[in-house]
Amino acid sequence: MSNGTINTQALQAFLDRGIIEVKEWQTTIFDIAGFPHYENVLSNVYAYFMNPFNQHGLGDLFLTSLLKLLESDYHFDVPLVTREFTTAKNNRIDIVVEEDMGASEGSKEKSPYYLIIENKVFHHVNNDFDDYYNHFEVDDSCKKGVLLSLHKTESKHDKFINITHQQWLAEVWSNIGSVLPNLPDETLHHLKQLSKNITNFSMAENIGEYFSFYHKNVESIKNIETIKKELTTYIWKEVGRGVEQLDEFNFKFIHRNNWAHGYYKEDTKEEVFITIVPKIMDDTHAWVEVIIEIGKNGLDKLNELQHLAEYTDKERKLVNTATNGQHFDYGFQHLVRQTLVVDEKNIKDLSSVIVNQIKKEDFIGIYKKVKQYITKINTEKDE
Repeated sequence: MSNGTINTQALQAFLDRGIIEVKEWQTTIFDIAGFPHYENVLSNVYAYFMNPFNQHGLGDLFLTSLLKLLESDYHFDVPLVTREFTTAKNNRIDIVVEEDMGASEGSKEKSPYYLIIENKVFHHVNNDFDDYYNHFEVDDSCKKGVLLSLHKTESKHDKFINITHQQWLAEVWSNIGSVLPNLPDETLHHLKQLSKNITNFSMAENIGEYFSFYHKNVESIKNIETIKKELTTYIWKEVGRGVEQLDEFNFKFIHRNNWAHGYYKEDTKEEVFITIVPKIMDDTHAWVEVIIEIGKNGLDKLNELQHLAEYTDKERKLVNTATNGQHFDYGFQHLVRQTLVVDEKNIKDLSSVIVNQIKKEDFIGIYKKVKQYITKINTEKDE
């Protein structure tokens, strides 16, 4: 920025280069339960899904997906999945998968296979992998060590292959098609929750990229925020100028803490009134709503007001399209709601656009006819 002027061409060049994709944290059942990063909890989930005889409907998908990542030709007829497997040295292995030799047909002719899985989330890798691996006294071709981690990590043992949680789950999702048609809804939900939970923790991998992007582009980012503030201020001023030109309606500003600024409402106790509600500069749009409202004292007449015989066809169409927004709990109902989308053409003279909309023949026609009807009904009551 120079002399208070923002170089919009430079900003456009910045935007044309592309904005990095930002992953946002998504709350999962793991967060709600209070143990999203507990390794024991994740190991329990993995062990459940790896056992094809559990009632998840995935069969051996988790197991075969892991074996594919390991480039292994192991095959388990009856896999036995054990949590917290204890070695002779009393070390505990997170998950061990082996052939259930007592349940497998032809087990005497088979060589036993072992998957030795250590699951890491945030803890450092300082396990006794030698003990884990050597506990199973079979040929090296019949056992594989797996180090699960959030990010690529050196296993510090040449027999343990590092696989990330994201890699494993991505492989599961890429091969889920064959079981998806008959997959229980509960399993699909659990699997999505697990994936979101792992994605949440993998966000740390992108933090450096986020920091670098912000550091390189901080001036452009600030300028965009400045433009947004300037546009917001200008639109509010234009709305105010429009209100000044509509002095016959005696608009009053109403502040609402849960809205950006508030809105303008006719300062009247009558049962019908006009409001002007700016919705300014959300992520992509700005707009102004002009509304004919029925107050709480007129809600008992709402049905008649929606179907006045005096309406023209065009007026009737406007009323009918606006009667789906019920606000009885708040003591009002939108009878007509017109949305003025702010764009580069009308923003310069937005105040006139607002004035013209309210004074439009069909809009003001509805307003006057409703007032006349209410006045007539109230007069008849008084008599």
